[in-house]
Amino acid sequence: MAPRRTACRGTLRAGVSLPIRLLIFGPASYAANSTEYIFDSSVTGDLGKYGLKIPTAKDGISINVGTEYREEKFKFDPDYIFANGLQAGGAPSKAINGGLHVWEGFTKCACPSPMTCRS
Repeated sequence: MAPRRTACRGTLRAGVSLPIRLLIFGPASYAANSTEYIFDSSVTGDLGKYGLKIPTAKDGISINVGTEYREEKFKFDPDYIFANGLQAGGAPSKAINGGLHVWEGFTKCACPSPMTCRS
């Protein structure tokens, strides 16, 4: 009688989902991008050159007028592991895609102090 041979053909392919395989074999990662654009412009003038001054002062009134525009954007894109808090010691981190736009205008005026008065 010939010896009986048994062949093992089973592997652990089935039943392990992609998230579990990523958790076991791959680290958590994310991509983040932040951008900022700034535009700033102003004009300054001494109005004393045009006769605008306080009668008791030797210096004239100075004025500054300007504007500023600022735009900020931020994008955070985590992978599956990072987004669901499956990394060691981590909490879920949801994706972020946002930003803001700010317009600002300003006017400044400098009047002479009593120390610059005529004697």
